[in-house]
Amino acid sequence: MNGSTSKSIVDFQHAFNFPFQRLLNHLQQVSGEKVLGNLLWLGAAPEIGVTTLITEFAKYLTSRLNQRVLLVDANYSSPRLHRIFGVPLEPGFAEVLSGECGPEVIQSTSYPNLFLIPAGDKEHFPRRLGGDGGRVRETISNLRKENELMLLDTAPVVSSAESFYLASRVDGVIVVARSEKTRLQVLQATTEQLEEAGASIVGAILNRRKYHIPGWIYRRLS
Repeated sequence: MNGSTSKSIVDFQHAFNFPFQRLLNHLQQVSGEKVLGNLLWLGAAPEIGVTTLITEFAKYLTSRLNQRVLLVDANYSSPRLHRIFGVPLEPGFAEVLSGECGPEVIQSTSYPNLFLIPAGDKEHFPRRLGGDGGRVRETISNLRKENELMLLDTAPVVSSAESFYLASRVDGVIVVARSEKTRLQVLQATTEQLEEAGASIVGAILNRRKYHIPGWIYRRLS
């Protein structure tokens, strides 16, 4: 689902900061007839809160909608999901992409229908990032087959070769910015990097938005 990012970026103010149900509705709308199975989440900069958001969204999908979700840690700058769910760091996603391991690296969690692949050892991530992208895309697709949705937690693309490599090999990318902290120049650099990678931006979230009038007024106006 590769295409121009311009349509996604035009609606930043309207797309940011919706509750998870509105995010899900948005994703279903932009997908059209095609089901978005693999979604890569990344922040415009470090310490944006992507890991927390993607974890809570995964829990929401499994608990409220009873959907089976595969959560993947592909943040090789600061992997955290293995600590959150109490599983070993490796083997994991890096070893799967390199062909050293298969679906056996998938870990169950204490949440029904929520499964996890930890990051694995970064040294095992495919060294030739420009190599067999088709095989990597197929590997990701195969991992997702038994799940309604596969969510990849990644590092900011401007500082992560792994995120840059994966962005064009998934169905869509969600960009997360932080209210009153993320600079416009950084956001623009992120979208330019994603365009260069051939990625499809399907959504954007403004995290930690501060309401200067009561939140219920914003909801009534939205």
